[in-house]
Amino acid sequence: MKLYLPIVFLAFFLSGCGVQVVPRTSALVSLAVDKETVTATENGLTLSAKVQDLDFGPYTGENNITAFYVKVVNNSKKERFIPLAAFMLYDQDRKLHRPLEADRVTALTRQEANYLIPYPYVGFYYLQDITDFDYATQSASSLAYSPQKTMASAEAYALPVGSLPAGAHIAGMLFFNIDLYEKKFVDLTLQLPEDADLPDTNFSFLFDVVK
Repeated sequence: MKLYLPIVFLAFFLSGCGVQVVPRTSALVSLAVDKETVTATENGLTLSAKVQDLDFGPYTGENNITAFYVKVVNNSKKERFIPLAAFMLYDQDRKLHRPLEADRVTALTRQEANYLIPYPYVGFYYLQDITDFDYATQSASSLAYSPQKTMASAEAYALPVGSLPAGAHIAGMLFFNIDLYEKKFVDLTLQLPEDADLPDTNFSFLFDVVK
């Protein structure tokens, strides 16, 4: 156990250090006052997004889950359909990452947590190490959100995709099986096909990973 605890603590220390996610702006993409959220409007839809958590659940280097917080506002006068499959994430090599279903995210994070916490003795020290480290580094975090290192249920946070009535909005997390610590930049997109009297609706948000 004396060897195990420092290794676990070091893994979490390295996973949270030296990485900043910086959103890009353009003529069509604006940056909010928090310097983390980007927003664009097209064809009656307003989309906002930011990187919420670089590792939703324990970081082990395997099955890492990156979470984006997304808000979609329907400013039009007709109902829009926003399926999960309409969101995609590309890395610098244009490798496609599709969003995970919330139940799959929960299963993966619990799997990783079980891998890290040998039963029955190490769990208390492991959780205490995480608590102490998170408290000590709150002010140093580049993200406004304080990541949850426990076995969180993704269903409670997931973006409620589907039908979006006129004047309504949805907000929540999108989860991708990607390790941003290994990337240079990513492109979060929303692509909706032509719908009745509306043309294609396409959003693209670029985020640079600065190390």
